[in-house]
Amino acid sequence: MKPSLLPYLACPQCGSDLRVSRGAHHTDVEADIREGELTCTGCGHQTPIEEGVPNFTADASHSDEVHRTKENFGYSWNVFAAQEKYFDAQFEGWIAPATIAEFKDQVVLEAGCGMGRHTELVARSGARAVIGVDFSSAVYPAERRVQAYPNAYIIRADINALPLKACADLAFSVGVLHHLPDPRRGFLSVVSRVRPGGKVIAWVYGAENNGWITRVVSPLRAKVLSKLPMPAVSSLAFGLTACLLFPALKLVYKPLTDSEGLRPLGKKLFYTTYLSSIAPFSFRHIRHIVFDHLLAPIAFYIPREEMEHWAREADLQGPIVRWHNQMSWTLIGTRPAS
Repeated sequence: MKPSLLPYLACPQCGSDLRVSRGAHHTDVEADIREGELTCTGCGHQTPIEEGVPNFTADASHSDEVHRTKENFGYSWNVFAAQEKYFDAQFEGWIAPATIAEFKDQVVLEAGCGMGRHTELVARSGARAVIGVDFSSAVYPAERRVQAYPNAYIIRADINALPLKACADLAFSVGVLHHLPDPRRGFLSVVSRVRPGGKVIAWVYGAENNGWITRVVSPLRAKVLSKLPMPAVSSLAFGLTACLLFPALKLVYKPLTDSEGLRPLGKKLFYTTYLSSIAPFSFRHIRHIVFDHLLAPIAFYIPREEMEHWAREADLQGPIVRWHNQMSWTLIGTRPAS
């Protein structure tokens, strides 16, 4: 049996402790959370446990855009749940200059865990506990992925109403905040669940160098593509990958990466830094990247200035804002110790 998740949980409505209810019986904080429901010891609010996952979204209501974003990503993460050998290295790039070694012996919050691939990586890295939170149905394959790890847990919840105490030694959110209706609010919510002296890491799409996406791709995605049946969008992603992106990566950008003599040519090409970084990936992984860029009705591209403002508003110490692959931002900082 896993150590209980209950000591980390708090009612998202009143902040009180939770306990597991099974019929008329209640269990203490040592209980494994696999079945039944959670009951708040303060306000009495009840949360169902579905397939081993506490579902704090059962009575949530959101706009149509938020609902479609949740459902579309849930579809994507269920279809592309297979592990790829490139995931670990890609994650290391997103969180740098932080390293995976920093997760060892820490209580870790992952805000937006999707199919649980990073949750599993953090669990393998020796975290004392890693709690993956997601709003979509991807939590169920994520739970199956990490079920064998005694230090990994999955919760279905809204990032803006995290059912957790300020218990995290380290919290991270990779590729999620920019898909929220209010990315800043989501970031501050994540920071609020980090203990004093703990660290927070966030990776988001950047506004700089992505003007063509915000002017052309984003309106098309929001108004047309995200409203289509997801199998149709997946087929479109397959066609774009097979006919355009994958050949370009393997025939143009990968040789640039492999040969020092060709690298000066890369300065004249489109998106060289980013496309060269994904050129070694498999067809399936590239197709998934394309699919993710086509499906979400909500996607913000955030400028460096706004990331710096987030750090100031959260009162983070020693903040680092790093431009990753010349198309995205990584923000790292530490909560004040008092």
